[in-house]
Amino acid sequence: MAKQRIKKQNGNTLFKSASELVAGYCLTANYGKEQAKAEGGTGKKVYLIGRPLASGNVSLVRYSVTNGERQRESTGKVLRVELDATIKAENKEIVRQERALCDELEKELFLSGTDFVASTRGNVMLSDFLCPDSEIKTSQLDSVSRLMKSLVGHVKVYGDVKVRDVSESWVKGFTKYLKNDAVRLSVKDKSKAQKLSQNTQNKCLVVLSVALNKAVEEKRLRVNPCQFLSKKERIGTQESTRCYLEIGEVGKLVNTDCEGDAQGYDIKPAFLFCINVGLRFSDVVKLRMCDFIQDENGTCIDIVMQKTKEPLRVYVSDYALSLLPKVEDVTKPVFRLPSNKTANFWLNEWVKAAGITKHVTFHVSRHSCATLLLSNGQPLQNVQAQLGHTNSATTEIYAKLVNSARKRTANAMDSIMTNIR
Repeated sequence: MAKQRIKKQNGNTLFKSASELVAGYCLTANYGKEQAKAEGGTGKKVYLIGRPLASGNVSLVRYSVTNGERQRESTGKVLRVELDATIKAENKEIVRQERALCDELEKELFLSGTDFVASTRGNVMLSDFLCPDSEIKTSQLDSVSRLMKSLVGHVKVYGDVKVRDVSESWVKGFTKYLKNDAVRLSVKDKSKAQKLSQNTQNKCLVVLSVALNKAVEEKRLRVNPCQFLSKKERIGTQESTRCYLEIGEVGKLVNTDCEGDAQGYDIKPAFLFCINVGLRFSDVVKLRMCDFIQDENGTCIDIVMQKTKEPLRVYVSDYALSLLPKVEDVTKPVFRLPSNKTANFWLNEWVKAAGITKHVTFHVSRHSCATLLLSNGQPLQNVQAQLGHTNSATTEIYAKLVNSARKRTANAMDSIMTNIR
């Protein structure tokens, strides 16, 4: 049966549709399954299948049998509808070359005695490949490394595998786990742990895909299975809601003592400084007096942002300068601050004492800086520069928040005027 099909392929008949191309060159799924008879059998484990395209052409996909499970990768080659003998000859040569490559891969598998990836480099566990420095404390890592460490934790919860065994079904299963079962691993009492937000799920999947691309480059993995996730299976992003403080709430904080400062920290001045300047916690915790520069326009901060590694130069108001504690060593941090987690604890105690019911983290100071500047008429480009945003779309999120607040104010005025009538 197979010989008859191959003989048909060598004929001069022109295949003028996708279905004729698939059948004529023996690229059907059933034919592929016939070649790969069974796990451990004598059938071929690497073969081609044709996927019809909307254009009428056919895309060639290479299938491999791994541990009884099929994996696929695009060859990047396309067979065109055969309008003449020239296209026929081109198609035959493409199929010949791709089948020759399949035969080479087949030999590689046989000689290596492995099932799919011949190189022993694929034997490393996925968790070790993702984060070899997983023992380092989370507080000592940057945001990307922290996300990678979190991803490693979820991989271990779902089911760690060797890099070479990361298959399409494993990735699909892991994606379902992120959507339905994954919770924040930092919470010790899992009964109180929150599910991962959709944006965190998205970031985990993106980081995993980037890492698997690297594994492919290093020949630890034949193909990145993430590319085979359908649009429905992928995890999109949601526009996040951003908490910020209004000017009246900032005033309450100014007039309320912070208990954390009594513990030897500078929570209050550092947070108010960030509201005025817009620095992230990772930047203010390392801010030194030698980072301040005086020029003809005033005093500015000249630093490289920890998160983005981009330079930032912003001017500082007199009020912000008045918040700086006196330090003797200009090369040491200006503010005495604990870890971000501890800082947020004392921050929330201070917020409660001020009678504010919002859940506030240190990063809210940055959101507040943006919304306060935009609310007071500062141009979007100026606010973008102040916060060090490389993309104006990020700054525009705050503009939407401000416009939404203004709309609510207008609606409130409608209610007020209705009561007057």
